[in-house]
Amino acid sequence: MTDARDPGWRPAIVGGILGLVPLVGSGLVRRSKNSLLLLRQLWVTFTTALVLVGVVVFVLRSALDGGGIDGRIVAAVVIVVGVATQVVAPRFLPTVAGNTDAEVRRAAARGVFLRIALAESVALMAFVGVIVSGNAGIYVLGFVIGITGMMDAAPTAAWLDRAQQQLRESGSSVDVLSAMTGGGPD
Repeated sequence: MTDARDPGWRPAIVGGILGLVPLVGSGLVRRSKNSLLLLRQLWVTFTTALVLVGVVVFVLRSALDGGGIDGRIVAAVVIVVGVATQVVAPRFLPTVAGNTDAEVRRAAARGVFLRIALAESVALMAFVGVIVSGNAGIYVLGFVIGITGMMDAAPTAAWLDRAQQQLRESGSSVDVLSAMTGGGPD
């Protein structure tokens, strides 16, 4: 077994919210010696951004007159693309693999960032849909699909267990928790 300890989510939440402040976020990344904490901070930052875009949409909803595109068509496109990015695309994402701590950190970070990118892309597409249709409800659809993807992308304890299982199945003896907490970004 390992002596590595999961830092939990509390420091990640504080760091993730501070990461929204210009220059503070980049300082956190430069000083980080714990990749798991850093991934969680970035996940919190991106999830907060989804919420903040939603706040902007609903504050400005009365000013949105749209570009003349039917909101039902835009909503259908958001749903189809959103479901595809959250259900189909993850099947093609690489698993966590590697024979060294650095390789495992890179593979784990790549997987989390790809999942975050898929989730964020749906919400951003919905934001564009709001602009072209004038229907703020479209962002709700994109947000729900995006936040579902973000929950799946979260580097939780269950995620660590799945990553460890993937490592075992690949024949690696690397302990994922030790690899993720024992070094900063590579």
